[in-house]
Amino acid sequence: MQDGVNSEELDELIGTVLSNVYEIHSTIAKGSTSKIYKARNKFVEKYVAVKLLNAELAKSPMALKRFQFEAQVTCSIAHPGIVATHDFGFTESGRPYLILELLDGKTLSKQLADSGPMPAQTARDLFQQLCNTLQHCHSKGVIHRGLNPGDIILLSANGNKSKFSSKIIDFGIAKRLWLPEAIKDAQLVPVPEIIGSPLYMSPEQRLAQSVDARSDVYALGCVMYEVLVGRPPFSGENLTELHQKHIHDQPISPSNATSGLSIPGSLESVILKALQKEPASRYQSMSEILHALSK
Repeated sequence: MQDGVNSEELDELIGTVLSNVYEIHSTIAKGSTSKIYKARNKFVEKYVAVKLLNAELAKSPMALKRFQFEAQVTCSIAHPGIVATHDFGFTESGRPYLILELLDGKTLSKQLADSGPMPAQTARDLFQQLCNTLQHCHSKGVIHRGLNPGDIILLSANGNKSKFSSKIIDFGIAKRLWLPEAIKDAQLVPVPEIIGSPLYMSPEQRLAQSVDARSDVYALGCVMYEVLVGRPPFSGENLTELHQKHIHDQPISPSNATSGLSIPGSLESVILKALQKEPASRYQSMSEILHALSK
C-alpha cells in the first residue's frame, strides 16, 4: 500500500454510502489489489477504514475467495497487535469490502523512509511486540506468509514519538496450518505458485515448497535487518537474481552493513539465526526469538 494518498484525489466513491451505513470520506492508501478509505459509520458516529478490492480483481472468483478468507482469518485471530476486522460486505456493483479499525499511524516502511534505521532499544521493543503478535497467530494455526514493513503499522505510544506500539495488517495471503481449513485453503493458491513479498520471502517459499511458521521467522529476520540497517538483507536487478541471493547467499552482517550505527552483538546474532537458509537451522518459533531478544 502507498502511504499518504491525497485525500482530495478524484474518486467516484468519495461521498457515497456503503450498505446504507459507511459514508466514504477520503482515500487513505492504495495498492495493486485494493484501496483503503476513511469512512464514517453514520449510525454510531465512528470512523473506520474500508478496504475495497480493486474492480478488475472483483471479477476473479479466486480473488473474491481470498478477500473473504482474509476477513475470516483476521476475525479468528483477534489480538491487540492485529488490525481488527469489524464487517464484510459488497458494494452495489459487486466489489467486496472489509470494515477495519481506523489506525492513526504510519507503516514501518514509511517510518524507515522518513527517519532511517531505528536505535537498537527502540528496535528491540518493536521486535518483541511483533514476536508476541506472530506467536499468537501461529498458536491459532495461521502464518502470515507475506510479512514486510508495509504490513506493519506503527502507532505512537502515549504520544511518545520515539516509542511505538505496532499492529500487523493484510492477511490476504495468510495460510492456515490445521485441518480441515488447510484443505480448503489449498484451493486459494494454485500449486506450485510462488507467493509472498519478494524482498522478504523465505527460501522455501521461493522454491514453492511447503511452508510453516518458520517462514514467518525468516520474513521477520528480513524486517529486523532492515529496521537496524535501513535496507533489506538482499536486493537484485530482477526477481530471478533476488531469489538466487535469498536461496544461496549469506547476508552481510548488520554491523558491517552500516556505518556509524551501533548494533549490539546480541541483536545481530538473533537476526542472522532467523535468516538461516534451512528452516531447521532457524528459530523454530516466535517464542524462541522472544526469549533470545530478552537476553
